[in-house]
This record gives sequence, structure tokens and C-alpha cells, in this order.
Amino acid sequence: STEQFNGREPVSKLYNSLYSLLDRKNYLKIYEKTFARIYYSEELFNGFRFNGNFEYQDRKPLFNSSNYSWVSRDYNYTSNNPIDETDFSASFTPHTIWSASVGAAITFGQQYLSYPDQKFNIGNEKYPRLYVGYRKNFGAENSELNSDMFFARLNQNIDLGNFGEFKYNIRAGIFAAKKDIAFMDYLHPNGNQFQIVDNNYTDRFGILEYYRFSTNDKYAEMHFEHNFKGFVLSKIPLVNKLGFHLVGGAKGLFTADTKPYSEVSVGLDNIGYGKWRFLRVDYVRSNFNGTQSSGWLFGLSLF
Repeated sequence: STEQFNGREPVSKLYNSLYSLLDRKNYLKIYEKTFARIYYSEELFNGFRFNGNFEYQDRKPLFNSSNYSWVSRDYNYTSNNPIDETDFSASFTPHTIWSASVGAAITFGQQYLSYPDQKFNIGNEKYPRLYVGYRKNFGAENSELNSDMFFARLNQNIDLGNFGEFKYNIRAGIFAAKKDIAFMDYLHPNGNQFQIVDNNYTDRFGILEYYRFSTNDKYAEMHFEHNFKGFVLSKIPLVNKLGFHLVGGAKGLFTADTKPYSEVSVGLDNIGYGKWRFLRVDYVRSNFNGTQSSGWLFGLSLF
């Protein structure tokens, strides 16, 4: 398979193809992986799901094979190296490695529907969902590539009735030892360099370069968002006829080897006409070490 260096796959293949053809910008950075995997998952008791993964991987770098685009620009495609996009040599040395991971998803106060032959979990908005995990990479010829990592995530969607909906998603991870491991095994915050985005706003940053703050040390990221629904705009004459929803957000990223990075955003959701409410627009402003940047994001619920 071809895999993104960030296994959470923040770069949309569709959007990357469009940006490449229309503006000669290729954000997708991939490598080749030949693998064999055994995966197991089971809910051991209500609200507690265990999963385990055991995998052998043969990793090889990939290179650009075409400079084709529909437009002419005074620049060419960047390389397939996420660390240095001007370096067109191999981004890493081919290697094989074994990987084993275990994790547990804990849904506190989980509610469910029970049938004679099935069980449907429906969660519980009053409590958060916690995931904790451990990953061990081992067996590489170069022992520096072996690593141990612990990670966790806490997230929740809270329905506040007439006051709207509040969401948060907090992630953290730490390596047992800081080593010169393969770049795809780093912790990679989900960035974004497209103006058109999907609806997963609390699992990525709005205008952060994809691999700018990747780390092989410890890190934490926090995403908060409140959708006021009709609580604010419905009180403004004439504006209340539009049916738009005001949305505010804040994000923070902390790594051991860099200064904190933060974003704040304000936007309008539920934009459209009648039942066709598919557009969201956000203005995002970031800050890193005193340097500020800003940008607009357009979210389409059709994608």
C-alpha cells in the first residue's frame, strides 16, 4: 500500500489531486509499505473495548514520477520528502520493522440497546470517551528505529440545549526515549493547508503546515469548539431570518522541543437556503512564538 507519513491521513487525496492539477501544489507525502497484519478488537464489558495489533512492515521511499498539471507555474512540484520538500533524494533508508500495539477505548456511563442477538452502543453525552494505548516498534536492523510510545485521547460532544453544542478533543503522547526513529513513527499533529476542508474540525488544526511540528518526544494538543446554534444570531433582527449558526474555536499544540502553537477561530455554519445547508466558513488566526498568520476555511458537508 501507499501510506501517508502521518498515519491519521490528514491530506485528502481528492483535494490533493485538485490542488496539483489546478495549482501545481502536492501536499500528499507518501511511502510504500508491504505488510502483514493481525488485528483483534472486542468489547470485554459494557463501555470497555480492547484492541490489539501485530504487524510486520517493509518500508520503502517513493519518488515523484510526473510533473503534469493543467496549469503553468513558475515552480514545480515539491519532493516526496516531508522533512525537506526541496530534497528529491530518498527521504529515508529502506528498512523492515515489527510493530505491536494495544489499546482500550473507555466510554464512561455508556448506554446501549440490547436485542436477543445484538447490542447497539449509543454512548452517553454526559461523560467523555477515553482512549489509552501503547505501541512498540522492534526488530529493526538499525536499533535506533526501535521505539516505545504511550498515547491517550479524551473527547466529548456536549449538548447544551438552547445554548448549542460544545466539543473538545485532547490528545497527548510520549516516547520512552528520544531516538532517531523513522519519520513515519513520529507523533504528527493533523495540520491543514487546503482552503476547502471536511467536517472533522476538532481533530486537526486549521492552517498548520502538515509536518511542521512532528516530534519524537512528548506532545499534547487540545481542540475546543462551541456551536451556538441559534442562541446568538437568532436574537439579531433580520439576521435571524438567515438561519446561520455562530461557531467559535480554540486550539493549542505543545511539544517538548518547540514553543507552543495556538489558533483561534470564528465562523458561520448552516449556510445555505431552505433544507440545503451544506456550507461553513471560518476565519482562523494562529500564533507561534509571536508570529501570527491567518486564513479562511470553507467546509462542505457534502464531502
